[in-house]
Amino acid sequence: MPIRLSKKIKRITLWTISTVLLCLIVLIGAILNPQLLYAESSQVGELRVLSDDPLDEETRVIIQNAYDVARQSPLYESGYPLDICIGENSLYIPFFKKISGPAFGVSTLNKVIMYARQDYSNNTAHWRDRTWQLSEVLSHEMVHCFQYHRFGYRFPIKTPTWIVEGYAEYIARQAKGVEDLSTYFGIYLQSVEDGKEDWEWIPFGERNGSPLSYLRYRLLVQYLLEVESISYEDIIQNQEGEGAVFDRMQNWYTSNQAKAPK
Repeated sequence: MPIRLSKKIKRITLWTISTVLLCLIVLIGAILNPQLLYAESSQVGELRVLSDDPLDEETRVIIQNAYDVARQSPLYESGYPLDICIGENSLYIPFFKKISGPAFGVSTLNKVIMYARQDYSNNTAHWRDRTWQLSEVLSHEMVHCFQYHRFGYRFPIKTPTWIVEGYAEYIARQAKGVEDLSTYFGIYLQSVEDGKEDWEWIPFGERNGSPLSYLRYRLLVQYLLEVESISYEDIIQNQEGEGAVFDRMQNWYTSNQAKAPK
């Protein structure tokens, strides 16, 4: 190979590597510093909220209420810095959508990023034809941030989905008590009997709902925590099969139904 051509190939290679490295630096910088892509930065209690416009009182109340619910999780640690990225016009939103795909919202490290159309006056989040209580979406994603902080950023990769998502749902929806568990397990069984698929939306009234799979995940975690009294750390450590837990929950439900007054 001629020396001149060899030098040209080296220059192209070095330029390509430099360009890729620069893009990675910009990408990491944008992920870690979302405030660079938002017009407003506000403090709501312990939270930094990044938005397109100044926050009104309704928005502040919804965000604080969502945080108060998320903090009920034993995974919460006081002083943990959390960023809440809301609004629909920031460059940060389409940037993350390309990485994660469509959703109500996502969480990464210590950041909650909302994708859905947000109506703070009615406390609703809208995505496609689905409506979810906005404060619950925020709480759900906040709990994921607590999970990453406690168990590491690889937690959702090495842990079964039902354990990750089920716990976030359990905390965010404030699911408590065997009566709640029994009621929603009945809804789940009826939905399955009606031919609903895992991805289908199960409405809980006009302003709330859940994918069928997420309802099942939440019920599994709730059953282990409340009926079998297993700690969340032990649930993670055991990583028991979803099917085995479901079978025990169904047996528990059937037994309870048999004991119920006719």
